[in-house]
Amino acid sequence: MRNIRTIIKERLKKGSFVHNVLTLMTGTALAQILAVLAIPVLTRVYKPADFGVLALFISIMGILSVVACWCYELAIILPEKDEDAANLLALSIIIATGMSLLILVVIALFGHSIATLLGTPEITFWLWLVPLNLMGFGFFQAFNYWSTRKKQFRRLAVQKTTQSTITIGTQIGAGTLLKAYAGSLISGKIIGNIVATAILGWKIWIDSKKILLSKNISINKIREHALKYKKFPQYSAPQVLLYMASQQLPGILFIVYFGKIVLGHYYLAYCMFSVPMSLLGHAFAQVFYPKASEYYNTNADIKILVRKTYKVLLKISILPSIFLLMFAPTLFEFVFGDNWRIAGEYLRLILPWLTVGFIVSPITFIFPILNRQDIALSYEIVFFMVRLISILAGGLLLKSAIWTIGLYGGVGFFARLYQIFLINRLLEDKMNNS
Repeated sequence: MRNIRTIIKERLKKGSFVHNVLTLMTGTALAQILAVLAIPVLTRVYKPADFGVLALFISIMGILSVVACWCYELAIILPEKDEDAANLLALSIIIATGMSLLILVVIALFGHSIATLLGTPEITFWLWLVPLNLMGFGFFQAFNYWSTRKKQFRRLAVQKTTQSTITIGTQIGAGTLLKAYAGSLISGKIIGNIVATAILGWKIWIDSKKILLSKNISINKIREHALKYKKFPQYSAPQVLLYMASQQLPGILFIVYFGKIVLGHYYLAYCMFSVPMSLLGHAFAQVFYPKASEYYNTNADIKILVRKTYKVLLKISILPSIFLLMFAPTLFEFVFGDNWRIAGEYLRLILPWLTVGFIVSPITFIFPILNRQDIALSYEIVFFMVRLISILAGGLLLKSAIWTIGLYGGVGFFARLYQIFLINRLLEDKMNNS
C-alpha cells in the first residue's frame, strides 16, 4: 500500500503529465455535464430543423476558424524564450483581426448569395456575425496556446466551464422566454465564445503584461518569427483546413441533398459522442503537445509517451462506444423524445470513425513536432477528396441519407486507422535515424 501511495503521489503531483491532464479533464467534464443535462431541454424547446441551421452555421465557422491565425498559434508552444512566444502571440492576433475584416467584406458582397446557395436564406442575418465570431475564436486560440505554454491548465479548465454555462444559459433562456428559433441557438454559441475569450484574455494580460509590453516585441521581431515558423501557414494551415472541411462536409452537403431535418438529426448524433470525447481529447492534446515537444528536444524516447497516451484514450472510449453501439436509438428516443430516434441510428453508423478519431487526434501533434507537416498535408488532401466523393456518391447515386452517412463514417474509420499507421512509421524512422 505504501508503494501504491508513492506511485499515486508521484503521478498526481502538481505539474506532472497526469495531473495536468486531470486538471483539464475536470473542467471539460463539468462543461460536458452541463451540456448533456441541457440537451434534453433544448431538444424539446427547438425543432430538428433549428438544429440543422445551427449545424450549418457551425460548419461555416469550423472551416473559417482554422485559418483565423494561419496556424501560427500552434507555434507559440515551441520557442524557448517567452519573448519569442509573445511575438508569435502578437502575430496571431494581428492575423485574426485581418482575416475577420476580410470575411466581413465577403459577407457584405456575397452573404445573401451564399445563404441562398446553401438553401437556407434564414441564415443570411447571422452570417454578419461570422467575422466577429471568427475574431473571437482566433484570439481564443492564441490565448489558449499561450496558457498551455505557461502551464495554466487550471485556468483553461475554468474557461471551459464558463463557456459552456454561458452558452447553455443563453440558448435555454432565449428559447424559453423569447421565440424558439435557430437564431437563439446561434446567439448562445457566439455569446459563450466571446465572453469566455474576453475573460481568458484579461487574465493573461494581468499575469503576463510585463512580457507582452517588452521591448523585445516589435514589428521586426514579429516578421522574423513569421518567417522562422512559415511551415505552419504553408503546411499546417492547409492541412487543418482540409481536415476541418472534411469534418464539416455533412453540415454543408447534407442540407443540400437531404434537408435541414436530416442534418439536425446528424448534428445531434455527432455532438452526443464527438463533442464530449473531442474535448477530452483536446485536454490530452494540450498536455501531450508540450510534453512530446520536450521529449523530442531532449532526445527521449517519444514512442513511450505515444503508446501510453494511446492506451489511456482507448480505455476511456471503449466502454461508452460499445454501450452506444448497442443502445443508441433507444437511448436517444428516451432522453430526447420520440422525434430523435433516427439520430441514434445515425450515431451507430459513425461511431467506429469517431472512436478511432478520438484515440488518434491528440497524437497528430507528432507531425509538427517532427517537422513533417508536409506528410500531414498530403494525408489530409487524400482524406478530404475520399470523404467528399463518399458524400457526393451517396447524395447523387444512392439518394439515401442513412446509406450516405454509413459510407461517410466507414471512409473516416479506415482513414483514421491509416493515420495511426503513418504516425507509427514516422516514429520508427526517427528512432532509426537518431
